[in-house]
Amino acid sequence: MSSIRAPGVYFEKVEDRLPPLGLGPTGQAGFLGLATRGPLHEPVRISSTQDFLDTYGAPLHEGFLAEAVKGFFDNGGKVCYVVRIAHTSARSPEGCAASSSATLQDRLGQPTILVQARSEGTWGNEIRVDVRTPPPAVQALLVRDISPGENFAQIRSGRGFQVGSQCRIYDGAQERYVTVNRVEGKALFWQDPIDVGFKSSAPTFIEPLSFEIEAQVPGYKERFTDLSLSPASGRYFARFINAESQLLRCVDQISPSPFPQSLPQEASRLMLEGGADGLADLTPHDFIGYNKGPGDRRGLGALEVVEDIDLIATPDLFAARELSRGRGFRSDKDVEIVHEAMITHCERLKDRFALLDLPPKAGFDRALQYRLLFDSAFAAFYYPWVVVPKEGRKRRTIPPCGHIAGVVARCDADLGVHNPPANAIVEGIVDMEMLLNDDHLGQLNHQGINCLKYAPARGIRVWGARTISSDPDWRYVNVRRIFNTMRRALEQGTQWVVFEPNGPTLWKQIHRTLHTFLEQLWLKGYFQGATASDGFYVVCDKTTNPPENIDAGILVCEIGIAPVRPAEFITFRISQHMEDRASEDSMQR
Repeated sequence: MSSIRAPGVYFEKVEDRLPPLGLGPTGQAGFLGLATRGPLHEPVRISSTQDFLDTYGAPLHEGFLAEAVKGFFDNGGKVCYVVRIAHTSARSPEGCAASSSATLQDRLGQPTILVQARSEGTWGNEIRVDVRTPPPAVQALLVRDISPGENFAQIRSGRGFQVGSQCRIYDGAQERYVTVNRVEGKALFWQDPIDVGFKSSAPTFIEPLSFEIEAQVPGYKERFTDLSLSPASGRYFARFINAESQLLRCVDQISPSPFPQSLPQEASRLMLEGGADGLADLTPHDFIGYNKGPGDRRGLGALEVVEDIDLIATPDLFAARELSRGRGFRSDKDVEIVHEAMITHCERLKDRFALLDLPPKAGFDRALQYRLLFDSAFAAFYYPWVVVPKEGRKRRTIPPCGHIAGVVARCDADLGVHNPPANAIVEGIVDMEMLLNDDHLGQLNHQGINCLKYAPARGIRVWGARTISSDPDWRYVNVRRIFNTMRRALEQGTQWVVFEPNGPTLWKQIHRTLHTFLEQLWLKGYFQGATASDGFYVVCDKTTNPPENIDAGILVCEIGIAPVRPAEFITFRISQHMEDRASEDSMQR
């Protein structure tokens, strides 16, 4: 570009750089399970075991979710999403999860604030609430008379006043209450003109009135001060507490009483009540759920909107069967229904994989029988259950899906999605529910059950990488996950194509972008072949885009890949070469 030009209009060609394609995050699990507290049917991003405990509280005694999440992080997982499940769908509230609550009365006995536990569960019945109306923290002196009909006051200092402050103006003989809507230095303004006058020489004082709420459970306390009933205030109680509290959420009942009678009465050691866990009536539908749009998602349906998830697991499925005591989950058939829904969920979205658990204490025959109920390339069974340490010398047997999800995440990070998540050590377990001999391992592996095997001096390892598909093309977990990961990358990385002119120029751009992307994967070992052309191909031209497709606004690009498959059976052929003994004897003579 020349620095000096004649006056005129100039055009400079700027080459548009197409966004590069790349594989997104993998090894991020979505867990559905039971917890003592925390948001219901809402996916929450969790990045550590402590993060889980802070959100969902102490582990549920009968559940397995906490141990599964810990196993995920112990084995190399970095991020997971958790959806807490409870019974919520019923025609009557009986048996459903509920939040404990209490209603605060104002000074005239009218309801003014509904205080609820932050989430459903009996944990909220331990919350104790104290309500106080302390003396004003600040008191300002009027420095200019207020005449009847005015809506502002000049004070000595504006410190402690803000928009939304509900103030008392008094001179010892009369008082009025106003809500500040503007603060300009040492001047306070309010909406409605005042009906009486106040003399600065009286003297006249102006002070903001507020209240405070304190909540506590054993070992934890919260205190919220300088709260206001005015929605215009930055300390409006409902907005402020709901944003900051780990224990409470508040609902404004909008008291009909005039201020300050609408302020809540003082209360001491007020216990919330009515909380319910919703565990005794759990049904398969509570896990399966639905997706009816924002604000109305349940169970698996709540995980649909989390795009980063590529693994799903339900460690508490068999715990739910025990907790429901035959009312919701009556048999393994109900567990089968949820497993089938998980598989359908993955098959429909085509970008995630289900890690399934076999029934607890299932022997060899029972494990085979249950596995043969399913056929899908989007799921895998892992067996048997594992034993994890508890406090002191205690141990507990739990399903392996959480630990396996962590192993998958670790293998993805260290080696890539194309590497089978097998022959990898499982951290955080001390034993297995049962030990399998080689004959059992062989038969179970042949039927698509991935076993855990104890190897002397090498620890407990994942000894299988098979899906539960009867199709040989989709036999291996890594093959299915390669396609899942590529599908997501292609879908997200080619959005720029939409509404572009559908012609040879666009076809060449797409071909170049996809070929570069696949070539990089081939170089990393994702595909077979000594050359790139042996590992994949891309076709995007007039053969895939005939005129009728172009007229219909359709662009077709054909991709073929040859994914790598694991070597399950290693055979060594050893022979011993014997010299000609006759020749040897003749030489000795």
